[in-house]
Amino acid sequence: MAESGEPVSKKQKVEEFHKVRKDLNNFQVIKVLREDSAKKLLVVEGRIQGSSDETSNENKAVLFLERNPINIEYAKELVLSDHIDVSFRNDCYYSLLLAPSEPSYDVKATFINPATDFHITKYTQQECFVVHETPEIYQKIALPALEKEAFCLEWVYNILDKKSETERILYEDPDPEKGFILLPDLKWNGIDIDSLYFVAIVHKRNLKSIRDLNQSHLPMLKSILTECPIIIEKKYGVPAYKLRMYCHYKPSYPHFHVHINNIKLDCPGKDVHAAHLLSDIIQNIQLKNTYYLDRTITYQVKQKTLLYEQLKSAGYIEKQDENNPCEVKDLVEQSQK
Repeated sequence: MAESGEPVSKKQKVEEFHKVRKDLNNFQVIKVLREDSAKKLLVVEGRIQGSSDETSNENKAVLFLERNPINIEYAKELVLSDHIDVSFRNDCYYSLLLAPSEPSYDVKATFINPATDFHITKYTQQECFVVHETPEIYQKIALPALEKEAFCLEWVYNILDKKSETERILYEDPDPEKGFILLPDLKWNGIDIDSLYFVAIVHKRNLKSIRDLNQSHLPMLKSILTECPIIIEKKYGVPAYKLRMYCHYKPSYPHFHVHINNIKLDCPGKDVHAAHLLSDIIQNIQLKNTYYLDRTITYQVKQKTLLYEQLKSAGYIEKQDENNPCEVKDLVEQSQK
């Protein structure tokens, strides 16, 4: 077992820096995919200039921009700065615009290059609908759609095979049956503890989601549940009772993984239509070996997805009229007819 990965060479880091700087400098914005002023984030689709036809599907990229949380050190820089603009004053209330004297990395960016249509759909703001997925619907519609629409898993295998992100690995259990790798999620800036976010990716490559879990996987699940909080508390001082550990259903990519984040973090995917607590998963499987294979699972489906189209074609999501775009039928009743 290890608690860190091998460092990336200096030469490789320099090469990656020059490549991403070149691509960002040639990034041409096509459209806004998502905008959230409350969370201070913006996601845009673009093209890397230089292709023969920059309006074609070649050289697609997605840029995810998010403001970092303001910590006490950054606040000190702002109040000591000369870059102050007074918008107005009313009695003891001042409205100010502040900027640090020195350049500051206050925006976290995730750059997906090249991006597929699946990436673009994932980050596009769109309507969601509630689905009650029976085992029959899973086998006939949802599973084939997941396998077709799933993101390429090459980046996951690069992590497991130590080809990428080795320096970001916090902990690894290399056991092929119950082992996993623990590393920070891309959504975390690595600094703000309140927004701490890790992901545990299992070594077993035949597990797509909680639907595949049974009692033979209990050692793996229990290891993740007990080991990860110990490692995170040792490194970052966040105890187990301050951590939220869960799996998504449906997952965004079909390789089993567990999300681990600070309970203070308000993040997408933690609501009841997506998140299944790891402790509950373990208890449910202990009660019944095929619990998740046999049960009806309720979740949200996005409108611009293959799964939505398949469910709609099969009659599980029916268009009513122009004023009421969609009605989600009770899939439990449908399967019993």
